[in-house]
Amino acid sequence: MHEGIEAAHLAVEETIRKIEFIKQQVAVEGANNYEIPELNNLLEKVKAGDISPEQGLREAEIIQESKNSYH
Repeated sequence: MHEGIEAAHLAVEETIRKIEFIKQQVAVEGANNYEIPELNNLLEKVKAGDISPEQGLREAEIIQESKNSYH
């Protein structure tokens, strides 16, 4: 039982690190009126358990891809 809880916690922590990394990459590109607040919102949702780590990472990657395709 504890292994499942620990694995879930590690998945959340790993996702938070990945979204933070994406946020740093997006920040370097500048002009982040939408992206940084949206990434912060995703981080909070993942931390609170409102969305799964997988969904949070997927949405963060979509934000990053849209940013990259815009520039």
